[in-house]
Amino acid sequence: MAEREKNIHIQPSSSISRTHIFPALLAIAAVSGLCAFVSPPLGPWRVILSNPGMYIDLLALLFLLFMLWSSTKVRMNHVAVNWVRYGLLLWIAGGTFDLMDEIFRQPRWMGYYCEDLLRLSGMLLTAIGIYKIIERINQTDAVPVIASAGIGLDGEIYNVNADTAASRIAGALSAEQFILLSDVRGLYGNFPDEESFIDEINLTNLEKLVKEKKITDGMIPKIEAIKYAMFEGLGQAVLLDGRVPHALLLELFTDKGQGTMINH
Repeated sequence: MAEREKNIHIQPSSSISRTHIFPALLAIAAVSGLCAFVSPPLGPWRVILSNPGMYIDLLALLFLLFMLWSSTKVRMNHVAVNWVRYGLLLWIAGGTFDLMDEIFRQPRWMGYYCEDLLRLSGMLLTAIGIYKIIERINQTDAVPVIASAGIGLDGEIYNVNADTAASRIAGALSAEQFILLSDVRGLYGNFPDEESFIDEINLTNLEKLVKEKKITDGMIPKIEAIKYAMFEGLGQAVLLDGRVPHALLLELFTDKGQGTMINH
């Protein structure tokens, strides 16, 4: 195995953000202001201000601005960081027009085509940039901590199932091992009978247990996450009891290990 990099090269965070982001935000604000000046409101302001859709779009826009501000604090010297920043700028431009849709009567080409094109382009560029950043961090000794929150195509903020989010990352990186923590020891053939505890299982037998309804409830999303990641290139997965002290260390650095190992 190739030797892992020991350091992440860093540079001052202001090199890109203050020379490109602020002028871009000013340009977005100027265009939005001009459009608002020439477009009539949708109705009386009392009706507009009572529209919950406007506040939802405003919160989504504020969240994007916070993400953009956070990206200026990243000091990794990699072009993917700029992809994320520029992607967020496009996303913010689309989100701004989306917000204006709730207030002003905009031309169709602006309210639909321009808004959607900007937002989808921003999402794509941001997603590619984030993937490249994770891939870059994966080549170092750093441990990334990724929040499982996301923004849907409608601009609203959603809480994403953490196991689902982690499985997408594990699959995209073709990870060697994917470890999920739970509040049980692992998989059982007849839960909670300890005699039926399963130390190791493959996907075929795992799917049989699911069909026989021997695995149910909160364990199902974890199983689906593991299956997805394995179809995308994951090597193996392990289900561990997160309540056990040093469970990760025991799994990774002992021959016996802990929990249930799942192979192809």
